Amino acid sequence: MGTRSHTAVLLLALAFSALAPSLARADDDRKDHVYVWGEVKNPGAFPWKKGLTVPEVIRLAGGFTEAAHRNRATLTRGKREITLTADDLTPASERDAIKLERGDVLRIERGALRVEGEVRSPGDYGLEHGTVRQALIAAGGPTPAADLDSVYIARGGKVIRVDARALLTGGPAAENPTLEPGDVLHVPRSHSRVTIAGEVNRPGAYDLEPGKLERLEDLIAIAGGPTAKAQVARIELRRATRAGERPQVETINLEDPTQDELQRNPVLQSGDYVVVPAQRRGRSMGINEVYQIGVLILTLVSILMGR
Repeated sequence: MGTRSHTAVLLLALAFSALAPSLARADDDRKDHVYVWGEVKNPGAFPWKKGLTVPEVIRLAGGFTEAAHRNRATLTRGKREITLTADDLTPASERDAIKLERGDVLRIERGALRVEGEVRSPGDYGLEHGTVRQALIAAGGPTPAADLDSVYIARGGKVIRVDARALLTGGPAAENPTLEPGDVLHVPRSHSRVTIAGEVNRPGAYDLEPGKLERLEDLIAIAGGPTAKAQVARIELRRATRAGERPQVETINLEDPTQDELQRNPVLQSGDYVVVPAQRRGRSMGINEVYQIGVLILTLVSILMGR
C-alpha cells in the first residue's frame, strides 16, 4: 500500500471510532422505543415501558384513521412478523392485550370498510368486499328491523343514498356503488310510525311497539286521551294501501257496542293516520225527532191544501 492508501484507511478508522458511540446510542435508543406506522393519526416512535400494550400504543398514536383496517395489522418483532386480528387490536379487556417489547414495529393496514346498524354482523371488512351488495352479504345481511329504503354510505363529509332493497332483491336497474377505504355503510333501523291528530291531548307521531302500542285505543291513550270536545263516535282511520295512492278512510265508533273488538279497536299498521274530530256545535237530532217533524210538516201541508 502507498502512503495515500494508509492515510485513507487511518482516516476511516478514526471516523468510525468517533461515530461508533453515536451509532451505539442510536441503536440503544431505537431499542428503547416502539414504532407505529400506517393508518393511525400520529404515526411515529414512542418510548417503550414495561407492560405497554398494543391498544395503549394505538391510543398514544392518536387512534385509527377512518381508512384503518381494524380487523388486521402486522407486528414485526426482530425477524418475525405476527398477524394481529380484531381481538388483538381491541381486546375485551387490557388483561388480554398483547404486551409490546423493545423495538417492536406495529403497522396498521389500510383498506377497511365499516358496516354499521341493522346487519347481523356489524364491523370492519376488507376491500375484498368492495361493493355495497358484497359488504351487506359479508355482514350477514340485514336484520328484520332494517330500513332498506334508507341505507347510506358516509364518505368523509358526504352522504350517498343507496337503494339496498333493489340491490338485495335483484332489481335490474339497481346501482351497486363501489366502496372506498374509510367508507361507512349504515343500515338504519326501521321505525313503524302512526300519527294521531285532532281532539287528543298530545297529537303527534308515535312508534308502534308490540305489547304497548298496537291498536287504536292504545294510540289514543298514549296521546293523552280524548279532549272534552272529542267526538269518539266518528274517528277517522286513514290508511294508504300503496305508495302514491289515495288512502282509504274508515270511520270508527268507539262507543258502538254492536261492533266486534277488531272493528271498534282495529290493529294499527305503519303509516296509519288517525283523526279524532270535534263535536259539532248544537244538539244533533235523533231519527225519532226527524220523523215527528216530518209528520208535522205533512199534516200542515194537507190542512192548507184542504182549504
